[in-house]
Amino acid sequence: MVKTEKQRAWRARNKDKVAEYNRRQRKIRAAYKLRNKGRWSAADSARVRRWKRANPERVRAHYRQDYSRHPERFAEAAVRRRAKQRSQTPLLTNEERADIAAIYAKARALTELTGTQHHVDHKTSLAKGGLHCPGNLQILTATENLKKGAR
Repeated sequence: MVKTEKQRAWRARNKDKVAEYNRRQRKIRAAYKLRNKGRWSAADSARVRRWKRANPERVRAHYRQDYSRHPERFAEAAVRRRAKQRSQTPLLTNEERADIAAIYAKARALTELTGTQHHVDHKTSLAKGGLHCPGNLQILTATENLKKGAR
């Protein structure tokens, strides 16, 4: 919500009221969470997954909007992923480094050649303890890779 100057001025004059309101809201949210703990069932999760599959454009629009509003979240997630990748990269020989670079170059070339986006994927995901090494990399279309997720 965009605060107007009038709202900012009121909040500045009424800091005690704002603080009390925030305390009450925290208590209300905590009570709500306790009352509804475990409320989401597997059926609810399945319903959400079905909706996302049926409405990919709306999901993409939501993610684009979220990215434009909070680019720092996405940047921080990218930093975490790169750190995880570095920690799961064994000591590589120059030949293995060249192999990895060649795999990424091949993916870019396939993208240019076919017009279909290609990704370099980890056969065993980094999230599952897979290593960032040539033997664990494969080239997939973006659609296949995004369907696969962190399996």
